[in-house]
Amino acid sequence: MGYIYFLRTHAPQNRHQYSEGNMNTDEKIINWIEAGKQVGGRGKLDTENDVLWLSIAIQKHEEKYKTYSSEIYDSKITMEEYLKEESKNFFTPQEALDHLRSESKLEVSELGRRCKNSQPSSPLAH
Repeated sequence: MGYIYFLRTHAPQNRHQYSEGNMNTDEKIINWIEAGKQVGGRGKLDTENDVLWLSIAIQKHEEKYKTYSSEIYDSKITMEEYLKEESKNFFTPQEALDHLRSESKLEVSELGRRCKNSQPSSPLAH
């Protein structure tokens, strides 16, 4: 198994807007989602023969919590041949976070930033 590198995407424009003091990671993420934010994280895993790109995201859409996760090898990006690409809906934000925690190689704590080029009102891909 290789190393996982986390790529920092866009941090909140107003850091004080997201200052929740001593809240745990799940509470912070849930507050952002409930405020209409789409949050996500990206990273890469160096393997013996290739680089595996990872991404996870979550947002509230139509009273459900939608997750997205994907894994794709660098050599397969042009052909869009994902090793894994999944989008699921959940009734609670905690169920959605628990699902991402169990299905992704990325840490849920990496969800601490808004997804690049996303619109808060648009659902995640797929």
